[in-house]
Amino acid sequence: MPLIYLRLAQIASKTGDWDSRKTYLDKLRQKYPGCAELAFADRIEGYGDFFTLQVGAFGQEANALSIKRELEPKYPVYIAAEDNLYKVRVGKYSNRDQAKKVYLELLDLGYPARIYP
Repeated sequence: MPLIYLRLAQIASKTGDWDSRKTYLDKLRQKYPGCAELAFADRIEGYGDFFTLQVGAFGQEANALSIKRELEPKYPVYIAAEDNLYKVRVGKYSNRDQAKKVYLELLDLGYPARIYP
């Protein structure tokens, strides 16, 4: 059952249903306080209540900065450093439709974008 609550929270997160995500994670914590799925629950909550687009992940910060400079004139770009990777991300959008619009623009420009909750 803990895995089911975790998966439901992931699905809710991917669709932008932040209230349902919180409900499922709260139930997971209350009913199964010692379960292994809690580590993943913390990660899901760490994503935040927004959608962002990742256009690259680099081992060298200079490469990430180069892509960031290319995109900055048109998009809000930031770099998320995580586990020796520099992830170039675009925007923090409150709904999936906004993110999808920018996603399609980035694909047209040749960037390998991916939407993340």
